[in-house]
Amino acid sequence: MNRERELTVFIVDDDEFVRDSLADLVRSMGRRVECFGSAEHFLISVETPRPGVMVLDVRMPGMSGLELQRRLREVANFLPIIIVTGHGSVPVSVEAMRAGALDVFEKPYDPVLIQDSIRVGLEEGEKLWDKFESATEVKRRLSTLSARETEVCDLLVQGLHTKEVALRLSISPSTVEKHRLKVFDKLDVHSVARLIRLVAGLD
Repeated sequence: MNRERELTVFIVDDDEFVRDSLADLVRSMGRRVECFGSAEHFLISVETPRPGVMVLDVRMPGMSGLELQRRLREVANFLPIIIVTGHGSVPVSVEAMRAGALDVFEKPYDPVLIQDSIRVGLEEGEKLWDKFESATEVKRRLSTLSARETEVCDLLVQGLHTKEVALRLSISPSTVEKHRLKVFDKLDVHSVARLIRLVAGLD
């Protein structure tokens, strides 16, 4: 499957002319594009997380672009955001960048510059999506651990050795070893060092 075709440029702007012109720019790059007239429309329409990049207006009726940016950081931090605004100001730009915006453009923007930014955003979005998928798979595997296996896993990640884990949980070292092997098997790791890196990657 062509991963490039899986990436989408999401355009969220209440100005129809801006949406259409941006969409034409994106299509000229050979990229998939979806347009939304409001932050609320985007949230309702895109219920399932998908990789790509967002081009987001700041001032819109209802939820503002900055509010949508904050919400997406909480639930979908794999989606890079490019801010466009017709009311550019230093405070708006600073707030957007602090919240993780990839770029901030004031209308009328340079088509070449925003295309370059979209390309960078798509590359970053693909990398973030890979991390998101990996973390989702690790969480799924962790959910298959029994309560005792989870306890053993947590203590191993904290750096405790077998005897220390056994003492902490009031079980025998051999029992700890049995649980450790099950944890390794379910998480597909072969060492405590790899287990620690795997769990640390969820942060």
